[in-house]
Amino acid sequence: MTVTRRHFDGMSMASIYISSDAYQRFELGPVQDVVIRNNVFERPAGPVIWFDPTNREVVPGQPMHRNVLIEDSRFDMAGGALAAGRSVRDLTFRSNHVRRHA
Repeated sequence: MTVTRRHFDGMSMASIYISSDAYQRFELGPVQDVVIRNNVFERPAGPVIWFDPTNREVVPGQPMHRNVLIEDSRFDMAGGALAAGRSVRDLTFRSNHVRRHA
C-alpha cells in the first residue's frame, strides 16, 4: 500500500486509518510494506495515522501490520499524536517536518 503526494486538510478523524477488520466484517486483512511519503497533513484531529486492528486476540511477537515507512511528509499540527495504535512492527518515521502551534 502506498500513499504519496496527498494533501489532508482539517480531517475530523485520522487522516490515514489502517485497520484490519478481521473481527466484524472481514473486509481487510493485515498490511505489509506500507509507504506514506511526500504528503501534507494540515490541521489534523489526530492521531494523524492510526493503526486500529479489530482482532480480539493479540499474539505476542506476531503484530497484525508490518514494515510501515512514513517519510518526507509535512505535519502542521495544533496537538495530538502523529501516529497511534497497536499491533505494528517495524514502523519507521524519518525525514519528516513536524510543526506544532497553538
